[in-house]
Amino acid sequence: YEVERALLQHPAVAAAAVVGCRDAFGDEEVVAWVIPHPGESIDPAAVTRVASAQLPYFAVPRYLVTVQE
Repeated sequence: YEVERALLQHPAVAAAAVVGCRDAFGDEEVVAWVIPHPGESIDPAAVTRVASAQLPYFAVPRYLVTVQE
């Protein structure tokens, strides 16, 4: 849950879920789904910056999907 904890450090993120999935080349990529707090919007670049400051490069989600609850 290290990646989820890093994503939750962004003030707009209420919840996060992360999985690894294979890309077309067989490499594993990190995909994250985030739910914003009510009235907030998600800036993917800002969330990624927060995660990058806390995680090794390979653990930072390459794909970030915003889910409205």
